[in-house]
Amino acid sequence: MRKITILLVLSLSCATNSNFTEEYNSRLSTNFCYALQAVMQCHDLSIRLDTEGVIQNLLGPKFRSDINAPYAEDCMLGFKKAIDEINSGVCQTAWEKFGCYGSEESGLIQQSPLLKNPILCRY
Repeated sequence: MRKITILLVLSLSCATNSNFTEEYNSRLSTNFCYALQAVMQCHDLSIRLDTEGVIQNLLGPKFRSDINAPYAEDCMLGFKKAIDEINSGVCQTAWEKFGCYGSEESGLIQQSPLLKNPILCRY
């Protein structure tokens, strides 16, 4: 009986971790694509070249280029959210959520290295 209980607990733990990973990756895809779109609109913000590589290692190499890839829909949602907020402070929102000390996914974006005293960081 004890072995069955332990196996049941372990299998539930694995299922919970899998769900957590899926939720996290979905949110990461949305956040990264939001940040990417924001950077295209905000000349004071940038994304390090190596950041997308880190994200691709987590989500798969085609998560934003192949509509059938896992997390592609989440990425499109991030693009759409940023576009919808272009006239309502997307630059400030992106910095607050995804900047070097962001509240949601810190380090996705940094200030442009072309600024006089930029805040730079690494994801």
